Amino acid sequence: SIFHARSAGLPEEKVLNPGQRQMPATSAAVSSRSRNLFVVSIVMALVAVGGYVAYNLVGPELPPEIAVVLQPSQPEPPVTVTAPASVASESVITESPEVAAAEAEPRPLPDAGNIETTTDSEPATEQAVEPPLEQTAIVEPTPAAAISQAEIEMLLNSWTTAWQQQDLSGYFAAYDPAFEPANGESHDAWQAQRQRAISNAREISLRWYDLVLVSQEADTALVEVWLGYDSATYKDSTLKQLRVQRNNGALHITAENNLRVDRR
Repeated sequence: SIFHARSAGLPEEKVLNPGQRQMPATSAAVSSRSRNLFVVSIVMALVAVGGYVAYNLVGPELPPEIAVVLQPSQPEPPVTVTAPASVASESVITESPEVAAAEAEPRPLPDAGNIETTTDSEPATEQAVEPPLEQTAIVEPTPAAAISQAEIEMLLNSWTTAWQQQDLSGYFAAYDPAFEPANGESHDAWQAQRQRAISNAREISLRWYDLVLVSQEADTALVEVWLGYDSATYKDSTLKQLRVQRNNGALHITAENNLRVDRR
């Protein structure tokens, strides 16, 4: 049959071995097309991988049309939605804890040695500083303290002691140099009379008592005091009025009057 087919110009039929089934023509065509698609897919995948590698290595040197094709797709940028001004002004911006802590930390002060001092082109005019006026302290004189009773008692003690001891220098030292005797008597006459009376007396005993401060001023005082006089030949109690004055820190008698004399 094969011989007759070849001689007649007819297509040869494939002789199958016994037990072998002949595949239909449609199934064979589908298998061939699948193999071709698979091969083409592999080739295209290899070309894409090679192009990607080539673009990453020498991408800028490729032609623009090839570089665009081989450039990997980039993600689309996110869409930014701008809120209206009225909404933006009312929104509250919450800072992260790290940013808030960084702003809360005190910033270090600049080093004084690294600060550059800039000066104006024209020097500043120095203003003359007037020296402060000297304030003269006004020292008011301290008013003298009034004559105290203790000072008067000290004068009476020294006066009567010198009289009793017939110490004429001590007795006259109790009087002020400007002492004016009573009744218009001169100072010399008074001094001579007192010297005779004290020197001629015997066994003189004196004591004072009942001191009364009549008037008291800064440097003068008027006092009244009783004076008891005893001697071998005469005794009396006399109320005396004495004006005393402070001179150079010490009291002296400037006037003496007998207001009352009681003889005994």
